[in-house]
Amino acid sequence: QIVGSVRCVQETDALSIKKIEENKYLVGVHIADVSYFVDQDTPLDKDAQLRTTSVYLTHRVIPMLPRLLCENLCSLNPGVERLAFSIFFVMDDQGEILKDKKPIICKTIIKSCAKLSYDVVQEIIDGKITGPENFPDGYVKSDLADPKTIIDTCLLLNKIAQKRREKRMENGSLTFEKSKKRFIMNENLYPVEYLEEQRGEANFLVEEYMFCLLYTSDAADDL
Repeated sequence: QIVGSVRCVQETDALSIKKIEENKYLVGVHIADVSYFVDQDTPLDKDAQLRTTSVYLTHRVIPMLPRLLCENLCSLNPGVERLAFSIFFVMDDQGEILKDKKPIICKTIIKSCAKLSYDVVQEIIDGKITGPENFPDGYVKSDLADPKTIIDTCLLLNKIAQKRREKRMENGSLTFEKSKKRFIMNENLYPVEYLEEQRGEANFLVEEYMFCLLYTSDAADDL
């Protein structure tokens, strides 16, 4: 899974990929199943409706749901089984969703093998991380996959994602690019400076697979 920052404690989505034939891959997009823990019209549900979303401040997060849910039971943490809604696509190595293979949406139990920030994934793409000795602090993994497998998986997901993005741009898709600021805090938790984050291929990688969800209206009817 890929999160916005190594400080992120709410992992709500994850990606997977498996080669099933030559030049054919089963790509999975997994979203944490919060509905299992939050029944409709309960006090917990009504309080979440009032909050609407988790609020990210410069030094802390005010969660929409209790931290036990946001940071633990509903968070796709590495190495532990978690409930999710998953959708699986069959794609070729050019990023085309095969029309004769209908996307499948189902409830799943997944066990993530790693937590990666956009920064870490970008360094993998740029060739700066080539082995376990190159992974920075903040990288979290389980024993389900070795670092080389994680690196190879990120590169494969990115290769297919960039093929999809290239075709989407050629077909006239719009994109709005702007930088994001990350604040640096002092010991009193006051912002003293900021870093300007530029979006790279790691960000686009995740976006492209999320865009695939737009193609699932038929599959969703079967859920």
